[in-house]
Amino acid sequence: MDEDSLLNFYRNLIKIRKSHVALQQGRWVPLIAGQKGILAYARVHKDERIVIILNFTGWKQRIFLAEHNFGRVLFSTNRKEDEIFHFQNLWIYPFEVSVYKA
Repeated sequence: MDEDSLLNFYRNLIKIRKSHVALQQGRWVPLIAGQKGILAYARVHKDERIVIILNFTGWKQRIFLAEHNFGRVLFSTNRKEDEIFHFQNLWIYPFEVSVYKA
């Protein structure tokens, strides 16, 4: 089985969604406005906060999420699971998709 296949990509995302109530029932909170090609938002339910960051561009970009300090990687196309990242100065790789527990 190819771990990097599109099928496994979706399986992993579905598994994460089923494991976190914030991704099922949480409210949607935008985190960045006006940064071309970047979509960053949180799904929040009670005390659980999941941050999703997507880079739709072909170049590396720096983002700053003022309301968040750190996040642990739940899923990423470019980062290792369980790594901790500082959201105050985060570089996002080209076409990266990352999901963090904040």
